Amino acid sequence: MPRQPNANSDQPVMGPQMTLTAKQQNFIDAYVAGEEPAQAAVSAGYTAKSAATRGKALLGSPKIAAIIETRGRTAPGEIGQSWIIRRLVENVERAMGDPSLDSDGKTSGRSSYQGAVANRALELLGKHYGLFADRVDVHYHHEEALEALE
Repeated sequence: MPRQPNANSDQPVMGPQMTLTAKQQNFIDAYVAGEEPAQAAVSAGYTAKSAATRGKALLGSPKIAAIIETRGRTAPGEIGQSWIIRRLVENVERAMGDPSLDSDGKTSGRSSYQGAVANRALELLGKHYGLFADRVDVHYHHEEALEALE
């Protein structure tokens, strides 16, 4: 499951996590969510053949290790930041009309568009990644301040 719109890209991802490729960011998300390094590499979009080597190499990167340390690793089965982000991405994918999955994880063939669900999940993801700036309108009446100084 992709965690970013272009999960297989090696293009840099800019933001609070420094400059990372989408695959590197996806690896971090999967690893801190509790996946083992090889599985996290596969989840990030690396091939299964190179997953074990790639996972170890990514963990050895000082930049990636620092990000993992600041985010903390979620124990398997524990609810954490990465778990919530993965679920929000799943909500967007399902709400945007991706086929629904049954209890066995197989496509049920049903799909529907649920705009409100998709918009809310996208809003929360955007806030998490700092994509929206809160705007404060500040008016300062400098004439009053100048008169007070005279």
